[in-house]
Amino acid sequence: MTTLWKIATPVACVAVISGAAILWWVHKQKAIERKKFGQAASISRVGAEQGDARAQFEFASMYYKGKGVRQDYGEAARWLRKAADQGYAKAQDALGAAYYYGQGVPQDYAEAVRWYRKAARPG
Repeated sequence: MTTLWKIATPVACVAVISGAAILWWVHKQKAIERKKFGQAASISRVGAEQGDARAQFEFASMYYKGKGVRQDYGEAARWLRKAADQGYAKAQDALGAAYYYGQGVPQDYAEAVRWYRKAARPG
C-alpha cells in the first residue's frame, strides 16, 4: 500500500501543477484576446462615427457578439441601420435578421422582408 502512495502522490502533484499551468495559459490568452478586440473596437468606432458603412457594420457586429464592447443588440441594430441606410448590403441583410428574430428591434416580419429585399437588389 505504501508503494502505491509513493507513486500516486507525485503523479497527483504533477497533475495539479499541470492543470494550474493550463488554466493560467488560457486566462492569459483570453486577456490578450480581450485587448485585441478592444483595440479593434476603438478603430472601428472611429470609422463608424465618420460615416464609413463598412466600419459601421463591423462595429455593429462587435456589439452583436460582445467582442471588444459589451454585448448590446440595440446598439448593434442602431449601427446596422446607419450602414444599411447607406446601401451596405451585408448590413441590410443583418438588419433583416435582427427584425426577423427581434434582436435589438421589435420583431417585425414585414420589416425583415423589406430589408432582405434591399440586400438582395445588388445581386
